[in-house]
Amino acid sequence: TAYDSLVAQLLSSIIVFAALRVHGRNEELMLTACAAAILTTVMAALLPALGPWVHFGQGALLPSDTAYVAHVLALRDDPAPSFALNQLAGIVSFPSFHTTLALLFTYAHRGIRLTLPVFAALNGVMLFSIPSEGGHHLADMLGGAAVAVAAVVLVRGVRRLRRTRSALGPGAPSPV
Repeated sequence: TAYDSLVAQLLSSIIVFAALRVHGRNEELMLTACAAAILTTVMAALLPALGPWVHFGQGALLPSDTAYVAHVLALRDDPAPSFALNQLAGIVSFPSFHTTLALLFTYAHRGIRLTLPVFAALNGVMLFSIPSEGGHHLADMLGGAAVAVAAVVLVRGVRRLRRTRSALGPGAPSPV
């Protein structure tokens, strides 16, 4: 259940931040998630991994657990593969985007006494479920954590630069 909670976490975060009037938090969450998605996509394209169920030849509980393998192999073999949009399956093993989002959702709720414990506990359970439910190696999770940190650093830097430019006023030379 925790592994499959990403959509619920996104919707509830948006509502909570708006209801509690936590200024800029929805923007920050969306920007970090978008930056993380781009970083994850680039890393997965450069390092298309098949995951532990394929590597060890066992462990998948359902045929759907390894349905992504054909897509990853097509990406490896064909420089310009095509996919039917209605048949896309999650294909990213490295880095783990679930790990990334678990950390980003928890980070987004920092400083909110009402929601931080709930999101930290839910995402803690998710992190423990990622190897079995998501079929990830520990290295995939460490890669996902690195993506989360990079996304936060990137977004904080861009937002700081935007505030600096705004404070300088129109027509002021760029601080960069």
